[in-house]
Amino acid sequence: YDWIVAAHDKAVRERIVVEDDAELIEKLGKPVKVFTGSYSNLKVATREDALMVEALLAAHPVSV
Repeated sequence: YDWIVAAHDKAVRERIVVEDDAELIEKLGKPVKVFTGSYSNLKVATREDALMVEALLAAHPVSV
């Protein structure tokens, strides 16, 4: 976590423009690995994403 925060601090100081954390890390010369994900591992970043998850859970309830 600390190195991502440091990378963002450096990007702000040096006005480095990137689209995401992976691109930022690459621009700073660090290796980035990409792993195959799962459709069940949903990213909830917007209200619409949350609504989609709510609909999926309503259709397919899970116990925790």
